[in-house]
Amino acid sequence: MHLVRTQFGERVAGGGFRSPLVAAIACLVVPSSPLVAQSDDAPLQRTTLIENGDALGVGRLVADLELVAIDDTRTTLRELVQGKRCTVVTMTSVACPISKKYAPRLAALERSYADADVAFVYVNTVATETLPEMREQIRDNGFAGLYLADRGAPVATALQARSTAEVFVLDASRTLVYRGAVDDQYGVGTSLPEPRRHFLRDAVDAVLAGKRPGARATWPPGCLLDARKAPAPRGELTYYGRVARVLADKCVTCHRRGADAPFSLESPNELRGRLSMVEAVVRDGLMPPWHEAPAGPDAAARWANHRALTHREREDLLAWLRSSQPLGDPSDAPAIPPLPTSWWIGYPDLILSTVTVDLPADGPMQYARLVTPTGLVEDRWLAALELRPTKVETVHHALVWVLPPGAALPRLGELPTELELLGAYSPGDDVFHFDGDAGRRLAAGSLLIVDLYALPMGQEMRTRMRIGMRFADEPSDRVLRTRTLSCDALSIPADAAGVHHTASLVLERDTELVALIPYMRARGRALRVEAHLPDGGVSTLLNAARYDYRWQIRYAFVEALRLPAGTRIVLSGEHDNSAANPNNPNAGRPARAGPGVTDDALLVVLETVESAGTTSR
Repeated sequence: MHLVRTQFGERVAGGGFRSPLVAAIACLVVPSSPLVAQSDDAPLQRTTLIENGDALGVGRLVADLELVAIDDTRTTLRELVQGKRCTVVTMTSVACPISKKYAPRLAALERSYADADVAFVYVNTVATETLPEMREQIRDNGFAGLYLADRGAPVATALQARSTAEVFVLDASRTLVYRGAVDDQYGVGTSLPEPRRHFLRDAVDAVLAGKRPGARATWPPGCLLDARKAPAPRGELTYYGRVARVLADKCVTCHRRGADAPFSLESPNELRGRLSMVEAVVRDGLMPPWHEAPAGPDAAARWANHRALTHREREDLLAWLRSSQPLGDPSDAPAIPPLPTSWWIGYPDLILSTVTVDLPADGPMQYARLVTPTGLVEDRWLAALELRPTKVETVHHALVWVLPPGAALPRLGELPTELELLGAYSPGDDVFHFDGDAGRRLAAGSLLIVDLYALPMGQEMRTRMRIGMRFADEPSDRVLRTRTLSCDALSIPADAAGVHHTASLVLERDTELVALIPYMRARGRALRVEAHLPDGGVSTLLNAARYDYRWQIRYAFVEALRLPAGTRIVLSGEHDNSAANPNNPNAGRPARAGPGVTDDALLVVLETVESAGTTSR
């Protein structure tokens, strides 16, 4: 989990506020064009900011390019990436001040990844710079990778590069996974004492780990390149060239052999026979699961784990499904990381198991509260957590709370919202990494309270939750904590639809907000979380307008939000207790807040970061 301090800034229409992140995206991203460049009348963007990767081609296959080095060595991009796990293409210049500042850092990164099968390519984008100057830049900085004099800008144009400091990260199948700045230290006429975010390093590490970078695109401050018209798309929309990448990025995490989903979508043969169903759930927005309402072309840039299809992904996928489904070149297939042999987090340092729950062959959802000792004799810091049911098909979802030593067990019939939430499980949401500058502390003597919800599956079965933990070697100076805002006075009349409730809390001190976990159950229809700032500004943190309790989604911000003391967090939600709700577990009866299967809930868990010595809430 990587954190950056950011503050709310300018006022927007209607009296609200938006962060510099959102404000900058609104100014610079041009969704209708695949090339984003500074226009003649736009103010120069002088610092790094998060951008909409979809509008900038992230996730797409990079066309094969001819690469001609300054020593006249010739190769192609396809040949270059063969045998490499990752390739970094960076625009550079011998004279641009920002390029000069980043050149030694790029060379150091190249050396650090020398044994990791990572290739570096340097593309000189300035026509007036000479070969002797380029050779001097190579010698002075120790570049080892291919160095191109991009005369006529064929490479820069194909990549739609925007500045002399922009980098492009490709995986082994030539999929563009990140583009933008090296880090956020240097801007045009600006400088930080040190980087707060290491975008390039994080992207390369993500590719090597088989993951998607949290930040997929950033604005790269540097000397602007002349905007050139992007080449016209070549060939038709194909499975291997485009569709397989959309599925790999948004669907195959679950829909693969041995994973949580009931069938695989790893190959065109597995997709065949399900074309109409896939089209229907994509068209209606049912898959991939994501509660947030569509919020414009830049919604994906807000969340590190954004899983909804972007507008372009959705349109491309639907267009292919409604066509003759051409396959294209199998050699263009994306790389799909293999399934782990044991646990996704690596073999755990500690594996805990709840007691077994017996399920009948049929009937309604079953609920059980399970208390599990950790057995820890000293405080430990979590590096990763994985929640795994022994029978994936049976467990609908589970909430895992931490009961600190000396605390009383929560009362039956009540949600233990005064406790910290360790994690929420649902299929596809089961792995949590704490690998940034903040750690998750688990105190010696802690117990885990597991609220488990399971479904009968046509035969008598037994299931339990296994909890795998990997520990960090060293304690952290900054602690990841959770705080739950809950509407405990929930009262939903019988047969009522569109029932609204609200709850709020006030932050007693400046707070870094890292993530949100909303939670409702079968009657939940919509949920909204807002920050009401002390000066009167209002910012929507999450608009889960299509809430579906089958999916317990942790919404992780790309950049942590810094909320000032006195901010009031307001939670609002809508429930449907009518017989028209097909999930209603007890139609014709009123409902209240509680953990039972006929109860309901309205809460949001706030993940925050604070110094290790801070104890007050």
